[in-house]
Amino acid sequence: MPTATSPTSEQPTRYAGLGDGFTRAFEIALTPALFCGFGYLADGLAGTRPVFMIGFTVFAVVGMFLRLWYVYDATMVTEQAKAVAARVEAERLHDESVRSPTFEIETFDTGGLSLRSSVV
Repeated sequence: MPTATSPTSEQPTRYAGLGDGFTRAFEIALTPALFCGFGYLADGLAGTRPVFMIGFTVFAVVGMFLRLWYVYDATMVTEQAKAVAARVEAERLHDESVRSPTFEIETFDTGGLSLRSSVV
């Protein structure tokens, strides 16, 4: 019997993208903060407050933006390829299931015509 804390069979499909979303949100928030901290330490060692802190933070934000952009683009290309492949397969299955009859005309020595239908 499922309890309030145990997963049910619906949860894997219902929450399939939830882990990815939390992971990305954590990366977006934590990466610039870490780079800002490293910049703060570098500024303390070099005595140039806040040059490295601002530079490292901007570098992290731009890097995260580019990373998310390229991951999203690659994911969309993959999903579009899957959709095209599924559509082609559906059309192939439809074409195989709905075959149009073709007619052949045969002539006999007696001069009579016979019409025979066959499915190709």
